[in-house]
Amino acid sequence: ADPRMVELATAWLLMRAGDFAQAGVIYQRVQAQMAHAPHDRNHARLLLAYCLAREGKHNLAINELDLLASDRGWAPRALEAKAQLLIMMDDPRRAIETVARLHAFARDTRSAEYLERSAMLYARLDRMDLAIGICQELIQAMPNDDRPYIVQADLLTSAGRRQEAISLYQTAIALRPARVSNHLALARLMDAQLMPMDALATLENLKN
Repeated sequence: ADPRMVELATAWLLMRAGDFAQAGVIYQRVQAQMAHAPHDRNHARLLLAYCLAREGKHNLAINELDLLASDRGWAPRALEAKAQLLIMMDDPRRAIETVARLHAFARDTRSAEYLERSAMLYARLDRMDLAIGICQELIQAMPNDDRPYIVQADLLTSAGRRQEAISLYQTAIALRPARVSNHLALARLMDAQLMPMDALATLENLKN
């Protein structure tokens, strides 16, 4: 067996056991040895950054994520992890800058997944205007897909804007009437809005 793979497996088990310091030492050593295996090197670097962050070595973790972000194939994962870490560090200015970079990458590569993740990160930063703006981008790009409407509805629900979310769920159901989870989410939301009869009617429609 490749000894580096054995070391990576060992580091993973140490990380799972909460020994982030020792796991980080192994990830640091292994990623330095993998110049000719960029995927494995970058994976080790991402896990190293996670271990450093869990140890409270936030600036070192950010340094590793910045290095990782220089690889275009790993940039979205690195930027997302960096934004999450900056949010945890209560550094909203740099977090918003990082999410903006992730948003730009997602737009350039037409990645619906990372557009959605950018929206969620903006919402965590209390920038609902930017989050909703991204949702509108998704809707314009995929007007006949229910997913962008659900993403925006979930964000509005978390912000307490339930009535707006109800309208979006109804649109999503019209687009994809067979998706049971949308009906259930709408019924729960209506119930929370003290609309029990509408919630029951939603579930009755599901039966039919």
